Amino acid sequence: MLKKLILVIAGLLVLVIVAGGISYALGILRAPELEGITLSWGEVTPTTTTIDVNIDVNNRLPFGIGAGSVSIEMPIYIHDVKAAQINSPRLTLPRGRSTLHGSADIVQANLPQWWSKYVQQGEVFSISVQPRIRARVIGIPLSAGLGNVQTQISLPILSNLQSTEAMTMGFNDATVVDIIRSQGANFKFSPPPPSPALPVLTVESWKLRWGNTTADTTQLLGTIVLRNELPVPVPLQGIRLGVDMNQIVVVPDVNITPTKSELPPRESVPLTIEANVNNGKLVEWWTSHIQHNENTLVTARVGVTIVLPVSSTLGPVQPIPLSLVPVPDIGVKVHTDIMGMANYQIAQML
Repeated sequence: MLKKLILVIAGLLVLVIVAGGISYALGILRAPELEGITLSWGEVTPTTTTIDVNIDVNNRLPFGIGAGSVSIEMPIYIHDVKAAQINSPRLTLPRGRSTLHGSADIVQANLPQWWSKYVQQGEVFSISVQPRIRARVIGIPLSAGLGNVQTQISLPILSNLQSTEAMTMGFNDATVVDIIRSQGANFKFSPPPPSPALPVLTVESWKLRWGNTTADTTQLLGTIVLRNELPVPVPLQGIRLGVDMNQIVVVPDVNITPTKSELPPRESVPLTIEANVNNGKLVEWWTSHIQHNENTLVTARVGVTIVLPVSSTLGPVQPIPLSLVPVPDIGVKVHTDIMGMANYQIAQML
């Protein structure tokens, strides 16, 4: 009797397996379909940034798939660097449409691995995902994926850090002796008005941009166009540059040797600015940018030091080292919406 019962059960199992195989072959058993992906930022710490993902799934089977039989796998790439891996095993999937959830951490210290691509592509941030769902129904493995879903988002940090508003610097109508004794008290710049009575130098424009990148540093390049308002040559001693991003000093105030040693009279001269950014500071900035809801305030301090030849009634020509700050803490606000743009682009592809 027991042997007959065992044979009956075995026969039923065979029938189930065969029926399942036939159903699968006929396309009745189909893998759940991935219909949508929504990314969002999760917790942000000094060392990691969490990416949360909601995946919309359509289970067209006439029944739900029990716990432990469904899993989601999704690597996340920033440019061509694998930044995170979402693995959500042992999920339950009801019949019809539902949303599955997952999360993974991006390690901040890996930023230099993808930063160079971001710089080379003109401050374009690329994020791609490769989602796949796996399920097992009556012993039959089912899977479906979306391949490589890639988005590109403009993330302009230095692109807007420039000015073409001319700024003229010089002195008021004080005597030469007073100017020598107290340069700061008699120094003026315009705008705002009034214009200096004795103009010396005009900053016609300035602009900063990224240069070459290595694993440790990123070049910060720029151009500042100066016009000598005097009828005599003016020697240049140096250029000073400092840059903050969300009050994080990415470039300390450094002195840069100018590309020309003097400014010819009544002429405009473009001068090259070059400094190195420690990539570790960029890691700090990235954390701050996400923590501030993708907002960054970039401030630049650009200055020049000239030697002003002034004839004094007290003696022969007396050089005056004059430190000028033509761009005092000029700030540019940068707002991005990385996940919002990524989600929009993903929705257009699906």
